[in-house]
Amino acid sequence: MSINFLSSSLVILNLPIAWILLLLGYSPVFVFVARVLINLIVAIIRVLYIKSFLGFPIKSYLEMITIRAIPVTMVALGFSASLTKSEIKKPAIEQIKENACPSVLQKLQQRQKEIAQREQIRTKPKKRSHGMEL
Repeated sequence: MSINFLSSSLVILNLPIAWILLLLGYSPVFVFVARVLINLIVAIIRVLYIKSFLGFPIKSYLEMITIRAIPVTMVALGFSASLTKSEIKKPAIEQIKENACPSVLQKLQQRQKEIAQREQIRTKPKKRSHGMEL
């Protein structure tokens, strides 16, 4: 089996895995994490293939590349964490619903509640002038 076929097949798995995660209701953040993990697996497979094919020294690769990348990664994670809010008060959809104007359906439901309450109390309805006085 060709290394290109194997690595390409794993990378293409990003799409169905992302679809399944979103279908199950996971956050898009999990899609990103799944993609990072798949790319990490592909990178490991490529390094192992190069080792078997060319006798590539994995230990020196880890020391020279991976170990040096850890401090940079930590600084980037700390910076990105400081930019984002630590607590989210409400999900975005709830904020949109609160800021939106009441829909016709909501107004109709409110009016039906008022009518039902009047029927229970059996009082005359309030006159509505709508801002116009005669």
